[in-house]
Amino acid sequence: VFAAVQSTLPSPDSPWNKLTPREADSLRLLIDGKTNKEIARELGLNEITIKGHLRNTYKKIGAGNRADAVRIALQSRT
Repeated sequence: VFAAVQSTLPSPDSPWNKLTPREADSLRLLIDGKTNKEIARELGLNEITIKGHLRNTYKKIGAGNRADAVRIALQSRT
């Protein structure tokens, strides 16, 4: 059971470990194809706050844009 749970956790060097909980939530919704406005609505935040979270996320994971962030995030899950 422990091995099964451990295999679902991100590796210690995963980009996900660099993110705050809100940044990670924003990135998960970005992966789902949501717009900033939709992410803000779902998380109960202002759109400008989401833009800030995503900007910080891009810097932390080394992404240049939304598509790059999604690619990096998806690759780190496998």
